[in-house]
Amino acid sequence: MTITFKSPFPDLPIPEDASLWNKLELHVREIGDKPALICGMTERTLSFAEMHNQALRICASLAMTGIKRGDVVILHSFNCLEYPIVFLALNRLGAICSMSSPQFNSEELTDQIQSSGAIAVITHLAFTKVAVQAAAFSGIPRKQVITLGHPKGIPGLQTIESFIAKNLPFPDLPRINPHDVVMLPYSSGTTGRPKGVELTAHAMYACGARLSNREEFADYVLAVLPFFHTSATMIFHATIFKGVTMIILPRFEPGSFLRVVEKYKLNTVNIAPPIIQILAKHPIVDKYDLSSLNRMASWGTPLGEELQIAIRNRLGVPVLQGYDLIKYKGHQVAPAEIEDAVNSHPQVVDSCCVRGFDLVTGEEIPKAFVVVKLGGAAPLTADALMEYVAAKVAGYKRVREVEFIVTIPKSLSGKTLRHKLQLLQGEKATLAATALFGYQALGEAIAEVGGIQPHRVPVFGEGNYDNLTPTKTLEYAIHTAAKCHPHQESAGRLLPNVEMKVKDLDTDEDFPMNKTGELLFRTPSMMKGYYNDPEANRVTFTKDGFICTGDVSYIDHDGYMFIVDRLKELIKYKGYHVAPTELEDVLNHHPALADTICARGFDATTGEATPKAFVALKDGDTSLTKEDLTAFVTSKVAVFKRVRELGFISAIPKGASGKMLRKELQQMQDQKVEQYKSRLRSGV
Repeated sequence: MTITFKSPFPDLPIPEDASLWNKLELHVREIGDKPALICGMTERTLSFAEMHNQALRICASLAMTGIKRGDVVILHSFNCLEYPIVFLALNRLGAICSMSSPQFNSEELTDQIQSSGAIAVITHLAFTKVAVQAAAFSGIPRKQVITLGHPKGIPGLQTIESFIAKNLPFPDLPRINPHDVVMLPYSSGTTGRPKGVELTAHAMYACGARLSNREEFADYVLAVLPFFHTSATMIFHATIFKGVTMIILPRFEPGSFLRVVEKYKLNTVNIAPPIIQILAKHPIVDKYDLSSLNRMASWGTPLGEELQIAIRNRLGVPVLQGYDLIKYKGHQVAPAEIEDAVNSHPQVVDSCCVRGFDLVTGEEIPKAFVVVKLGGAAPLTADALMEYVAAKVAGYKRVREVEFIVTIPKSLSGKTLRHKLQLLQGEKATLAATALFGYQALGEAIAEVGGIQPHRVPVFGEGNYDNLTPTKTLEYAIHTAAKCHPHQESAGRLLPNVEMKVKDLDTDEDFPMNKTGELLFRTPSMMKGYYNDPEANRVTFTKDGFICTGDVSYIDHDGYMFIVDRLKELIKYKGYHVAPTELEDVLNHHPALADTICARGFDATTGEATPKAFVALKDGDTSLTKEDLTAFVTSKVAVFKRVRELGFISAIPKGASGKMLRKELQQMQDQKVEQYKSRLRSGV
């Protein structure tokens, strides 16, 4: 029996032949003089008619350079007024826009160019050198590198400004096919190399329709999240759909951000957790009138409950979050992987990596707290360590900040207490923002005295584009209210036009409410597929078009969805699925244990998998028996979660960072099982 859960909200009409370009043309006819884009720094403004006209001019010149329907073009820039116009021009041409992070060096940009098969690069002048090098590595001619602005000292480049000035006759182009791919962001790369994610014109229209349908989507929308994030691009799509004005900030600077909110009386802001941290705790916020705000949307990593309470108590504003599936170029960085690289340095004793704070963008960056050896070689510097790590990891995994400390906080069992350092870092981010406000205020004072435009005065962090850090999220299928709602542990309810299934992990049958299985969903705004990767598409999509997420979840009788675990970590026992981490949490409370790790064992009698625990005793404790420990766990968990096998080992296998090597231990365990089965088959 097919069981499909649908959104409690009415579906929105999404015509099959609709596109955002059609919406833009409608706005030009009806509200052509209305501001479409405003620079939040300079207040330069373009109307819908002007934006449309410039997009047509750029489109005509791009066609003259040989770019055609289906060609991939890299867009490599931070936020500016030209960014959405170039996107629209490529969209009208039928080309595919593949946005890249300005954080990339030439090698990383080369990877995306070659993976996507891009034939041209459009870049902000600040990144011209990187773009030219990457294009040369990829065989793209110099004339196919097009800049936003006029770079000096690099001949042979074309500029977007010259395209607009030329005003070439518009070519005879077919109508936009709504099922053509128009965007090609890249997945996070956490399960292999990053994959190109195909998004069609129809999907972008559907996304714009859904987001702009929200009640709080008012006359002005602030774009402060980087446009190379699909989350920010979706906001732009919604402004086109709704015909509202988008205020663009090139990056997060607290003063500029707060002034824009106050001046335009914004009632909703789409921001990242570090920005919410500042709004919740920084005293300078009190200098601005933010009474117009009635809610915030947090795009990126989940917010902690304390931060949600703090922002609600200070501004009386709830925070919306969402379940996100497909990650954009905001690569997810595993702290343990960075710690392995840091700890391999001969002068490092220990380290712990957490989310840092980039003062330029207001976004998260990889930060390392490091303990170094005393005496001996010359003192280790932060720059030297960052350079060392950069040589060992992918560019997006590079450590962007280093802080030397005396010791890494750890539990009695020796586990790193990462959350302690993360809390410390959160407070430090607020203090750092204080310095930023001070520098910015000084710059504005100088500007006022000298008659200089404030946005041209250098402030703390200005001009440093190396730390532009992407976040994530392509498909926001779930709407989540702040933690204060009655279902505070849930991921929220389905948005309009979203369908969801919960699949039995064993039979692939659909589950009803309150039964746990794998989450599947389908929506008009989801991806078409992975670019040039049929195998990934085969395992990701069902025959009826649902995406298999790999998340274990259930939906309750009120329509709220709950994420339980990741499918690949579960141990299947007697038809039940057991999360290893849950058993480890129980075991680690035993006073005689130093550490533990759980994996999939094997019952030789039944031939079934079993929950198995490997435990390390504290020094000097030899009295603990398997029976004692089994009884301890049995008293605290359901019957099917009981530990069925125990192994005493001297130490839990860990990497240099202290991360448990569960995968390696599981492989060793599986090899032993296979050897046992082989002996049975051979009669030995």
